[in-house]
Amino acid sequence: MKSYLALFFLIVSVPLFGDLNVTLHSDAAILINADTGAIIYEKNAHDSHYPASITKVATALYALEKQGGRMDEVVTANRSSVASVTERQRHNSNYSINPHWIEVGGSHIGIKAGEKLPFEALLYGLLLASGNDAANVIAQHVGQGSIDRFVDGMNQYVSRLGCKNTHFVCVHGHHHPDHVTTAYDMSLIAQKAMKNSQFRKIVVTEKFRRPETNKQNPVTLVQTNKLIRKGSQFYYDKAIGIKTGHGSHAKDTLVAAAEYQGRTLIAVMLHANKRRHIFEDATQLFDAAFKQPKMAMTVAEAGPQKYSIKIPGASRPVRTYIDEPLRFEYHRGEESGVKAWITWEEGLTLPVQKGQKVGEVVLGRDNHHVLMKADLKSAEQVAQSLWEDIKRSYQEFTPYSHIFLGLLIFWIVFKLVARLIR
Repeated sequence: MKSYLALFFLIVSVPLFGDLNVTLHSDAAILINADTGAIIYEKNAHDSHYPASITKVATALYALEKQGGRMDEVVTANRSSVASVTERQRHNSNYSINPHWIEVGGSHIGIKAGEKLPFEALLYGLLLASGNDAANVIAQHVGQGSIDRFVDGMNQYVSRLGCKNTHFVCVHGHHHPDHVTTAYDMSLIAQKAMKNSQFRKIVVTEKFRRPETNKQNPVTLVQTNKLIRKGSQFYYDKAIGIKTGHGSHAKDTLVAAAEYQGRTLIAVMLHANKRRHIFEDATQLFDAAFKQPKMAMTVAEAGPQKYSIKIPGASRPVRTYIDEPLRFEYHRGEESGVKAWITWEEGLTLPVQKGQKVGEVVLGRDNHHVLMKADLKSAEQVAQSLWEDIKRSYQEFTPYSHIFLGLLIFWIVFKLVARLIR
């Protein structure tokens, strides 16, 4: 166990968003480091927008978390999961119609009622071809027969990820006035999703051969994210995912990921007027960020440190040192929010030996995003004080004090009785 007894803010920087020389078409956007969560660029990142089919990133992530590794499990599509409605009917009903029903003309992979498909094939249909029917079939299966139960669980799940301005009504992203998110919230969802190996494998795939089923012949599913598709006008060789979206209210949306020289970035674009704009915006952000120089800062030099701790009963404070310098390397724009703090070992007792670990210097954004740390060691032996020695000696004698007191009382009484007799 550790005791957080001291907190030192060593780096407090303003995000250098101006360093990214970009002009975006999308009304809202964000660019983050997928490993650290550092925000590199943002534009109206906390404004509320309709997500359209990038909703399926959350659907896939939550389904994978609940399903575990059972990718070969066969799922049967029931009639309600592939039921359809027109956009006009939905609008005319003031959105009182079941929000899970898929809209006629929307993207799908042609699933039929009673069709049996492997869970993995449904995920490919969801994330590559943006199948609204695949989203419903997955949700009904994972939700143990209830899409509503799945949606409730998905909302609770993304809330735990830190999404404070997201509320999902359905799993496919068809428009509903209450189905909203933000660029920032979607970046948190994507960041978590890209840590799932199965998810990463699917979203970087160009094509997938859906197997033959009891209802249909095999069919090839094609990736909708043109950053991934070789030969596409918008192909980006560093892209590794993730998902596109489109709707009459949402316009065009995109969650994208790219990797270069060990650095993974996630970009989110919301409410772009043209399809090409989301790919152009993502490419702009990635190119500008990947050109940023790497910088370094020495947080603590090796040797004696100014940090010390006073242990109750010690003759003096415990002075500290570190063996190696604590050096922080980062890309320009990612240093914002990084801070250093001290944690002291809990339950330190005397004497403290020279070279004994007594704490750590920690560098990170919070306790869940630690970047690096160095051991704080005692610069010298520290024993207990003379006064502490006296107190402890008295405490050791205390258990026998009642015997001494009894003997004293007996002696006094004996002397009194003897005097009375005389």
